[in-house]
Amino acid sequence: MAKIKFFVCLLITFFVVENKVYAQDKETFEGMTWYLKKSVALDSARSQGKQVFLVWGSTTCAYTRSVRQRMAVSPILQIVNEHYILWFSDCEIYFRSSPEVTDYLSGLPSSVTLPAICIIDTYDVKIGYGLKTGPQYSDELLEMLNRYVGNEFVSGKNSVSGSAYISGNKLVIKSESADEIISVFFVTGLLADRFHKTELEATRDLSKYSKGFFMVTGSSGWTQKINVR
Repeated sequence: MAKIKFFVCLLITFFVVENKVYAQDKETFEGMTWYLKKSVALDSARSQGKQVFLVWGSTTCAYTRSVRQRMAVSPILQIVNEHYILWFSDCEIYFRSSPEVTDYLSGLPSSVTLPAICIIDTYDVKIGYGLKTGPQYSDELLEMLNRYVGNEFVSGKNSVSGSAYISGNKLVIKSESADEIISVFFVTGLLADRFHKTELEATRDLSKYSKGFFMVTGSSGWTQKINVR
């Protein structure tokens, strides 16, 4: 009888602790809402037509904390509010082999520096786009976030505007900076093309690109989404 009472108490304790750990769906960190569960984050993103920015790390890790703090500072804050849902997954609760995060962290080596960050589309494709680990600075985060949105112009550190569009069989790039590195990415994050623009306007032959969506970014801080048909 004593053993039965012991196991009943153990089960009750486990139930209470587990509910305490998993009951919270979201939290406020630096004034921003962070979802704490995959299902809630993805549902929220789908309902709002946004993508998910995942930070997998530890509440006691300085690098993890600094990445989360930088998400609340402009111009990153502006981009996040418009295009992203934030998801923080505590690695001490959800191990990398957990079904909660394993699909997105499968590309990581056996040993990593926290945090791991990636972007997830609203249809929950089993890929973490732009998967990175370790400390991330504001410019790196800004470039990553810009790469996966379709803004005609997203202000960057230099606040120089630029744009890209298709005319005939040419990709036309215009910006206020004559000296600029232009990068063209597939929506998966892979680099499709990169070149040095030395005039206010430059063109690129579209025959070198496959059909589909691309993100064109300028080193002066702008991003443009194009559709090659």
